[in-house]
Amino acid sequence: MSIYIAVHFLMDWVYTHPNLSAVVSLTSLLLWLSVRRPSNIPPNPWFIFPLVGHRPLLRGDPIEILRRLRKELGDVFSVYIDAQLVIVVSGMAAIREAFLIRGDEFHWRPNTRTCDLFHFGVICNSGKEWREQRKTTEAGIRHISPNIALLVRKESQQLIETVKEQAGNAFDPKIILHSAVFNALTSILTSRRMDYKDVRVEKAIERYEENLGLFSDSKFPNFFPFQKFLMGDFFDVKFLRINMTEIHQKIINPVYEEHKSEFDGEQVLDFLDVYLREIKANKNVEKTTIEEKSCQAVLYDLLWHGTTTTGATLYWAVLYILNYPDVAARARDQITDYLLQLEDRNSSAGAGDTSSPTGKIEIPAYFKAFIHEVQRCANICPLSMAHAVAKEKFLKGYRVPGDAVILPNLDSLMMDEDIWGDPEVFRPERFLNSDGKLSVPTEFIPFFI
Repeated sequence: MSIYIAVHFLMDWVYTHPNLSAVVSLTSLLLWLSVRRPSNIPPNPWFIFPLVGHRPLLRGDPIEILRRLRKELGDVFSVYIDAQLVIVVSGMAAIREAFLIRGDEFHWRPNTRTCDLFHFGVICNSGKEWREQRKTTEAGIRHISPNIALLVRKESQQLIETVKEQAGNAFDPKIILHSAVFNALTSILTSRRMDYKDVRVEKAIERYEENLGLFSDSKFPNFFPFQKFLMGDFFDVKFLRINMTEIHQKIINPVYEEHKSEFDGEQVLDFLDVYLREIKANKNVEKTTIEEKSCQAVLYDLLWHGTTTTGATLYWAVLYILNYPDVAARARDQITDYLLQLEDRNSSAGAGDTSSPTGKIEIPAYFKAFIHEVQRCANICPLSMAHAVAKEKFLKGYRVPGDAVILPNLDSLMMDEDIWGDPEVFRPERFLNSDGKLSVPTEFIPFFI
């Protein structure tokens, strides 16, 4: 009898409070939709919070959390960040299938706020635009590749001189190392370099570092669906835009305009010349993305990602050298012998020889192993850029919806005990075979496929 009384009371309340009941019904519907899960998606934590998804479960070190979830759920699992389904792909088998064997299906970029900031370049693009930018970028890199070693060698000499100027005083090498990488890249891409003490270089590196941190931090928060309507800058997306605009105004745009004014359409000396030539060739092509704003965006992408990743690798190399003196001594002896051989060969070739400084002289295997181990242990890109699919696909038996965000988990390769045995130990010898020659496992992918 009591249940009938309760139903009668509820019906009477709805009838007498139509507006409030509509709000309650709509709220209940939204809450239900926010915890509703599509069928056959990759496994995820069983409890999901209304509206915010699994966000409360992801507080703390995201890499440690993903390692734990992988152990619990497998190589392909998912989490909900607010209303956004995020699929994490771990392990060599799953990563190889998704991004190498089926790369054409999984190469798309998701429609997120941070990716929208960079979508004119080659990093955050998809489809036809991405193919055009990649083709032109690869053409530019092929054109300059014969000169890369020589330009890097020249910049290395400048780096050595800059370190010597410190006269034995304590200093933080981070800015100097990043400046060296930045200048090597500007020389390769635009035939221009700047002084290490140039305030524009220091500011650009600071902004690049800030953007890297903000971009990494926003991998999860930028999925919040209503953030663009919020006042303020809770997720630092606007700060990202301000930093990017400053770098464009202070460095990218002036260099581009100067280069464009000097380019005659015939003499192609560097990457930027190649792109300007392609802009001219595509001038009358309809719906092409080979244009000025894309060229500037590609320069930004190459300078940003090249400076931060290579600069961080060098910085970590210095730290490992300081903490592992035996490893440092062995690597130093081998590279010193290698450089002496280069010097002898170049002396024999004559001062006018501008060919690649390596020739047939092989870089010592242990030194290569040292660099590989720095990249593995530093693990500076534990999560690669977010991917997506254009329409629904299946991966390892699970459904991948067209609106899902897909994160390649490179940490699952670089720090996996099943692959390396003792991944937390810095041991360059792991990359050498029994003959002392370099042997690199297929799972070693420091900067993605």
